[in-house]
Amino acid sequence: MTVPLLHLTLVIVVMSFPSLADQHSACPESCSCGVDPSYPAGLRVNCSHANLHEVPEDIPVSTTTLLLAHNHLNVIRNNSFRHHAFLKHLNLSFNDISQVEKDAFVGLGQLYSLCLRNNYLPLSPTTYPQLVFQPLVSLQILHLTRMYVPKHFDRPGQETTPESILPSQLEDSEVSHRSGDAVSLARIVGRNRRQASSLSAQRAQSPTSATNLRVTKEVELDYPDEALSRLPSLRQLYIDGLANRTFGPGFLSLTNLSTLSLSGKSGYCGMSTLTRETFANVPHVQRLNLSDCLIVHLAPDTFSSVKSLRDLDLSFNQALGFDDLGDAFEGLSETRLENLTIDAIVPDKVLGLTINSTHLRHFKNLRYLEKLSVRFNRIEAFENGVLCTSVPPNLTQVYLNANLLELAPYVNDIDCLQSLELLHINGFDDYWTPPLRPPDSADQSDEGWTSSCMEQCVRSDNQYRQAADHREKTRQRQSFGSVEKEFLIPPRLKIFKARHFGLFYKLERLRVSPNNTMMRIDMGENHFPVWSGRVTGLENLTELYLEDTFTSDIRDDFFASFPSLEILAIAGNRLRSAFRNDLQGRLLRGLRSLRILDISQNDLGSLRKHTLEGLHNLKRLYARVNGMAYFDCNISHMENIQHLDFSQNQLNTLPKWVRDHLDSVAERHNVSVNMTYNPIACTCQNIDFLRWIRGSKVDFG
Repeated sequence: MTVPLLHLTLVIVVMSFPSLADQHSACPESCSCGVDPSYPAGLRVNCSHANLHEVPEDIPVSTTTLLLAHNHLNVIRNNSFRHHAFLKHLNLSFNDISQVEKDAFVGLGQLYSLCLRNNYLPLSPTTYPQLVFQPLVSLQILHLTRMYVPKHFDRPGQETTPESILPSQLEDSEVSHRSGDAVSLARIVGRNRRQASSLSAQRAQSPTSATNLRVTKEVELDYPDEALSRLPSLRQLYIDGLANRTFGPGFLSLTNLSTLSLSGKSGYCGMSTLTRETFANVPHVQRLNLSDCLIVHLAPDTFSSVKSLRDLDLSFNQALGFDDLGDAFEGLSETRLENLTIDAIVPDKVLGLTINSTHLRHFKNLRYLEKLSVRFNRIEAFENGVLCTSVPPNLTQVYLNANLLELAPYVNDIDCLQSLELLHINGFDDYWTPPLRPPDSADQSDEGWTSSCMEQCVRSDNQYRQAADHREKTRQRQSFGSVEKEFLIPPRLKIFKARHFGLFYKLERLRVSPNNTMMRIDMGENHFPVWSGRVTGLENLTELYLEDTFTSDIRDDFFASFPSLEILAIAGNRLRSAFRNDLQGRLLRGLRSLRILDISQNDLGSLRKHTLEGLHNLKRLYARVNGMAYFDCNISHMENIQHLDFSQNQLNTLPKWVRDHLDSVAERHNVSVNMTYNPIACTCQNIDFLRWIRGSKVDFG
């Protein structure tokens, strides 16, 4: 009898994967088992920290993720996983593995990622049999980092808990620059600063000491390219960076290898000198991570053979510097580099740097470069004209956070960056920036733009303090924009962020070139005590962040300069008087497009009845920590309101007309009110409000 085609297909599918009954078969005694979130039909078996000396034999056949990290496995024997054809992720990190037998991975034809980091498997052709990886025809991610490295090279704070994440997520412990936020990166700098200098010196003095004495006697460290060449599907390789070694001809077979990470943050890397031969056999790599590799020298043609290179990370090579990097730009011009990260490539105690045309002599030839991160590099200024002559034509994003930038005359060249769309120049606590004033301001000559760092170094502390006090008194007589000057900005610039940057001005008569596309400005955590001027040229701005700027004096039509604002954050200032004196609601009246308003931590006490009347499109109002004892503000026009945050005030009720309006809006969409940490009393006088909280559709959390 012929079986219907549909029925036959169903039978094949069922037979090709273990049954649900098998998924609930006995779990090994020392392990925990559960449904695999990545593969719901399979099991995630966690045998980490189980004091195992052998791979358990009773692991369910339906296992798709197997975690064996932090055990005492010594040898991965032949056929250890022969019954686990459905295994996708295998984590063997943090063990005592010193031998992987030739047929250890037989049966793992579907394995997607393998993590062997932190074992006693030194990189060498003698350690890895030529055919050991041959069964792994589907493997795409492989971790071979920290393979028997001397203990004194371990980095503080780098320990991970791989049992809690998949091997594919164990890529690196470094912080990505893509967010543009310097805070996480700065934590790494601060954490390592006390130890980095002595550690680098120790390793630089003995570049071959990276190989433990026991290892050097037994094997000669080199990349096992013959064994790795048997991985046709490999896309991502995380491996220790060996000194004076090149990637052998076997790597030419890895035509799918797109990510190569040698970062010293997730493994050991001591590649002090790189040449063209280093990467000649990995021409298909698109993402190359060489961060924290103790690089001292880059030959001009180091990267010229990696034609497909799109993403390069050279950060935390503090002995590299901009002079040597300038040579490497020559070879990089032959690649398709789009993203370059060169954070912290100078020692963190050097004097302030001026980037000149010599540093950038080949930089302009990186015609595909779009994103550049140059954080933590002690940069003070750029040579006059260099921004107009030496910057790639397609650069759209620049991160210069945590440098020592002064507003020197190079600022007048910034409009030459015709493609720039995002610029971050945030400061940071440990990278002190002096109070800054703009170029060409009153009593300011070119000779005045001397290095503040140099001045700090050559004077005694007392002399420097006296000089700073004198400059500050001079600045108090000046205002940002007091000179009628039009600030030219790149025509495509959309986002500008300069938080905690040392800006110290009264904001008056600021005029920006009208040919701009600026959408977001964030200058919080600076010092703008007075906002008394009219700003022109930013009529299309949609987001403005001016929190914690010590502002206490504000002109009542200041925000009228930004009629398109959708987000306004002015929390953490001293605006009590400004809001209390705003009887007619002139302060915010022109912001008809505003959707989010944050006026928290301004010691407001209360808001006037008309303060919010112009905000017809407001959706979220944050008024936390303002000492408000009552809220008597008209919000009847706010048909789009979604959230009111009055937390940490002195409110014990809301007026009936406020409640009625929120009820009417809650009939159309969700509305929430946060009144946590307010003295809401259960009294007879307050019974109507309490009943309303219980019965209203408004969400009080």
